[in-house]
Amino acid sequence: MSDSDDSPDSKPSRDSQNTDQRPDPVDDTDRTELAASRLSRPGSSLNSSPLQDRSPSGSDSIPFEPTGESQSEDENDSTSSDTSSDDSQTQDPSVDTQTGSDAIEATAETQAREYIEITPVRSELSPQTITSQLRGLHAMGDGRELPLGLENHLDFVEPVNSFEFLIHKPAGHQRFQFYLGIDQEDDLDQLHSKTTSQYPSNYRFDTDDVALSECFEETPHLCRWVGKEQKRHDWMMLLSEFDDDSTDRSPLSDLLETAITTEEEWLFQAVFEPRVDWTRKAESQKRNLKMGVTSGFGFFIQTFLDRLVGVSEHEQRSRHRNDTPAEEVGSAEQGPEDQSRHKATRMAQLNNKDPQTSFNVSIRCASSDEKVIRDAESSFSQLSGSFYQVEGEYLGQDDSEYQRLLNHELTRPTHFEAFWKSKPMLVANANELANFVTVPTIDSLPKASRGASGGGPAAHSPLTTPDEEVFQAFDKGMCIGKAATVVDSPNESTGQEALESVAEWRNQVTQREAIHLDAETLTRHYLRAGSTGSGKTVAGINDLLTAHDELSGPTFLLDSKGGDMCDNYLRSHRYIFDDLDDVEYIKIPEDDQEVPGLPFFDLRPLIYQAGRSRESAIQDTIDHFYEVLRFAVGEEKVEQAWVGNDVLKAFIRTLFEEERAEYPDPDQARLEETRVGGDAFPISDLYDMALEYEMHKSVPETSSPTVAASLQRHTEKNDRQFKKTAGAVTNRISKLNDRDFIWRMLDYKPEWDHNRGWYAEDENVLDLREILHSNKVVVIDTGELRDDASQMFNVLFLSHLWTAIKSLQTPNRDDYVVNCLIEESAPLARSNIVHNKLLPEGREFDLSLGLVMQYPAQVLGDDPHKNRSVYTEVLNNINTKIIGNVSTDDDLPDSLFHGGLDRDEIRDFIQGLPEGQFIAQLPPTGFQEQQPEIMTLEPLPLPPGHAETDSAIRPMSEATRAKTRQKYCISPEQTANRLTQLNNLGNGSSADVTDNGSSTANKSDSNGENPEERSPDALTNQELTFLQDVVDYWNDDLSFYQRGEPMATREFDRRGIADDLVDDEYLREVQLANRYTYYWPTNKALAVFDDYEIVWGTEQGDPRESPRHKVVVSLLERIYSNRGFSVKTYIGGDDTAGTFDLIATHPQKEHRVMEVETSIPDRPETPLRRGDVIDDYEKLAEFCGTNDAKAIWVLESQKAAHHLLDILEEEGHVDDRPARDVQSYEGITEQSVTGSGLDSVTGFGIILDRTVGNSRFNNPDSTSDQ
Repeated sequence: MSDSDDSPDSKPSRDSQNTDQRPDPVDDTDRTELAASRLSRPGSSLNSSPLQDRSPSGSDSIPFEPTGESQSEDENDSTSSDTSSDDSQTQDPSVDTQTGSDAIEATAETQAREYIEITPVRSELSPQTITSQLRGLHAMGDGRELPLGLENHLDFVEPVNSFEFLIHKPAGHQRFQFYLGIDQEDDLDQLHSKTTSQYPSNYRFDTDDVALSECFEETPHLCRWVGKEQKRHDWMMLLSEFDDDSTDRSPLSDLLETAITTEEEWLFQAVFEPRVDWTRKAESQKRNLKMGVTSGFGFFIQTFLDRLVGVSEHEQRSRHRNDTPAEEVGSAEQGPEDQSRHKATRMAQLNNKDPQTSFNVSIRCASSDEKVIRDAESSFSQLSGSFYQVEGEYLGQDDSEYQRLLNHELTRPTHFEAFWKSKPMLVANANELANFVTVPTIDSLPKASRGASGGGPAAHSPLTTPDEEVFQAFDKGMCIGKAATVVDSPNESTGQEALESVAEWRNQVTQREAIHLDAETLTRHYLRAGSTGSGKTVAGINDLLTAHDELSGPTFLLDSKGGDMCDNYLRSHRYIFDDLDDVEYIKIPEDDQEVPGLPFFDLRPLIYQAGRSRESAIQDTIDHFYEVLRFAVGEEKVEQAWVGNDVLKAFIRTLFEEERAEYPDPDQARLEETRVGGDAFPISDLYDMALEYEMHKSVPETSSPTVAASLQRHTEKNDRQFKKTAGAVTNRISKLNDRDFIWRMLDYKPEWDHNRGWYAEDENVLDLREILHSNKVVVIDTGELRDDASQMFNVLFLSHLWTAIKSLQTPNRDDYVVNCLIEESAPLARSNIVHNKLLPEGREFDLSLGLVMQYPAQVLGDDPHKNRSVYTEVLNNINTKIIGNVSTDDDLPDSLFHGGLDRDEIRDFIQGLPEGQFIAQLPPTGFQEQQPEIMTLEPLPLPPGHAETDSAIRPMSEATRAKTRQKYCISPEQTANRLTQLNNLGNGSSADVTDNGSSTANKSDSNGENPEERSPDALTNQELTFLQDVVDYWNDDLSFYQRGEPMATREFDRRGIADDLVDDEYLREVQLANRYTYYWPTNKALAVFDDYEIVWGTEQGDPRESPRHKVVVSLLERIYSNRGFSVKTYIGGDDTAGTFDLIATHPQKEHRVMEVETSIPDRPETPLRRGDVIDDYEKLAEFCGTNDAKAIWVLESQKAAHHLLDILEEEGHVDDRPARDVQSYEGITEQSVTGSGLDSVTGFGIILDRTVGNSRFNNPDSTSDQ
């Protein structure tokens, strides 16, 4: 046997041969553009010959190994530069002899190669799966090699396929990019399939083109790892194998740790190819080992000596003991399951090498940084076996090795190297190869490598693709997005693209991955939650478009957030469906103050059409009216005045009494009702009744003796008690007049046509009987209203819609649904009509509610304990949940199902979702069918016609609104007479009566005076003195009481006369933090004293300043004065324009600048004034940046703090911010990264509780040192 048999390699380089016969992996459209570039590729016949990089050989020597068993497995290649003179022959003139810089210059024209980019996540790898899939690659790449590279020119011969694993760290970055490629790029799809099976499903796989020639401008420093044999043929021995310990800390960790230390470009490459089966050679080696030798020549000599001199039995048993590593002597019987098989005997290792599926491997590393390459030499030392080691060798700036790197080639041993124990190529089985070509998980890397890996947590990757049953069950109806699949479609949209044609849009919504909700599924309602910028608006537009396109029945959009959603919907609808004939568009209110005709106090549809009992119809109307009142007055005030509530409900029932209704003659076409009340009435009738009761104690006529006795009993109370009760009733009704458009809708009583069984044809009612039998889209924009007014309108509209749906017969078709999409719906979800009526009962009437909000727990509002049951009902009654990256509580994950994730893992997955991506929980596909697992949902792209696309068109909103106004809206003139009467009654008599009977307007009777009102002359001396004390308190001129301390105390109101002065409207009661009461003098009180007024000006305050603001500033002034600061209030800074609430300076401590922001009443979600916030922030930023001061904002609530961050984030002043579930000022401060105009936030309640709440003004440490 020839000595050259011990070479671990026998295959010539194929990459440098002619590869023109391979099909090119490009589209037909790219072939013309790439034709010329292909001719210059290193594999092209214009640049190289089939013999390039091969040793010339005579007829007696074949320097390659054919596939057949008869050929020598270990024959060696040699390059022309390494061939001895005895073997050299004349160079073929067609051979490319470029070397060094010439070769590198030629390589610059190398085409980019397509790779699979693998992005790791925090997940666990399975060593068994990794190695089994690598064995599959052996079969995929296996082929034949013929002399002179003939396999590349014969169509019927399949050549060997090589694979390439890359790790790239761009210069100046700390991110590693992992790639896997294949020599024959047509097989990339097959490789992609095997690779996705090799790693956890939450790894991310993309395809990308990489040109290695672009990584370095000149030849880099290189390191190559070689296989070093202890004895001949030890390349058949084991290296360290990939196992569970390898997944805890990746074998690549040391290498990546070294790479992170450089800012230069860095590249790691492992090229590997299947090695032909060398089982026969392994058997021969076993025979040698049994004789105590490692080569065929040794076997021959030992056999000859044994026969010549003989051998004892003991010597035969002990011959191969010296093949056991010193630390393993005595363990020669180790089997395949031993955990340290690479430390076993040569025989045991050879038994486990797996010669049928081994690989030839070349491993190299390149960088412009010499030090990092030298440091990398020992990175794989730990993978060495007992007899076969991995050693790194620094090559310097080696042009030949760099050329092989660029050509994706193995470095094969030359004929000379065949006699050496160190060879530039490794032989590895699948278990050993995995050490070098496995993309590690993030957690398996050392800390320094984790941040640089470019990966993310498992939550950043799509969940498992739904099964085919889900795609089939959800393939028709409203399209909510596309299920993210593990394998990307070649034409798959990223969700961030814009569609430019109807065909593209229809193609997107009809793809297999598109998830649709049919009419039956929609009636079980859907929820879409996501933070600002998550894509909810675009998704909502696509929801409406696809519902209109694929379902029958009307679609409603209630948009209360403002913005351009309505206009963009009109654009896209017009572009896709050619016109806006099926679209109605209403702004609330319209420019000319027109409002939709929505009769509210109207039983006629319910009792004449729906057949409801009169009592149940009345109760529904009362319940809906109180929902409106809760938004107008405040839920707490509505619930507190329970006596006034009873009186108000009695008035409504009285007006709805059947005795008040006039039934028409059967021959009469219309019913003209002239009496007050009956089947329907305007709200002004209700107000007239309440006002008569308050002013004249006039009990209305009623058929119910119980109601009459109850109302009469209240009139017999003392005047003060009666005024509180009756004033609370008129206050509730008159509050609605503050929103003129709401009042006019409530004051609308259209004529009823009994022959039609509906409203008269010429009435401008928002005719839902027509709309419910159509395929219209009704867009209602309330974005210009305040939050409470917007929600009040939504309650009115939903009440009207609910009444119509229950009253009218709708089409009985499988695809019919009344779909209502509500933006910013969290406050509305808490309303009784939604969670008690529409959600649980809507399915019976083909109604679908789509609730859109920022996060589901937003339903809990300001009182989580009270609203917990409502939140639970919302989660239980909504079957389809589409959730983006939001903060979650325990209830939301509990309502979602995934067989492979527990509650905490679902929460982590949600919070790890990238922007624009959602998860979707779909309902079961049928009765007693299994609940589908949650899936990752990608949004549909921008629809054509949208303002942000190149196909944008005009929305035609003005024309659409004009058409809708003409049909469905009422003008101010239709209720003007009643409004005039209301406003003239008592000159706004009880317009601002509070629940305790106070009023901010002058009461008067028909003669212009209220006989019960006390004039200033009727005030006692004690009352006059008290009023003077109140004014002096606010001017901080009282000697016995300090400004800022609560006023509803015995110390201040020693005689208990404040309540009477409040009742008589000389004082207004003000509360801070819901527990500290103050009294503010009204204009009526100040008019009593010619020389008394609240002082304003520099260091005194602003005339527009609220008492709440003044109290907090006073407390802050006292706090910082006690701490030794020099304090000035209401003063402008030297270096900026504007006035500051408080500036506190200290010679040793950091200066403070305080901004006190009060909240707008009745706007809990957006309590701050945007313009004021921006102006205040800019002046603070300018001053603090110049004077090295700390900017502190004092706010009324945590919601105000989050709204502050919302405003500043939109202006670009916030780099990072906490989630909305962070409810402490300290947490909000710590988790916010802002500019110099905001350093910390605190609250009114904190200032009050830690000062006046505990009477600790004199303790300088009573509050935290902000």
